[in-house]
Amino acid sequence: MKRGMKVFLTWVLLYALSLLLVCLGAYFLNRGNTTAGAVLLILGILYFWSLRQYEKKEKKKAPMREAFVEASKQISKPPTPSDKTRVKTNNASQQAVTDPVERISKLKELLNKGLIDSDEFEKKKADILSEM
Repeated sequence: MKRGMKVFLTWVLLYALSLLLVCLGAYFLNRGNTTAGAVLLILGILYFWSLRQYEKKEKKKAPMREAFVEASKQISKPPTPSDKTRVKTNNASQQAVTDPVERISKLKELLNKGLIDSDEFEKKKADILSEM
């Protein structure tokens, strides 16, 4: 089963659980057990609300993840011979990409923004320094 399908089914089950809690709460309220009914109803509503909040937070993170993946690809990509030729012609934009100091400073910016952790930073930094 693909990862996307697993994630989808997980979310379906989580939302089904919140619906089950709400239904059980309504059932107990209808039967006269107000304490258990109220507790289950409140738990179901709070669980549903927390799932929605988590989902909203994850949707906000998606563009940041895509930006990180793109930046990571550009930073870890070694320069091709055509890139080195452009650097020799003093093209400033190409020098910024191939300059190890600039690449490490871009990595540090990603670390400071929280897009990568310190282990990833150290690994990429070691890769860049080994290319020198």
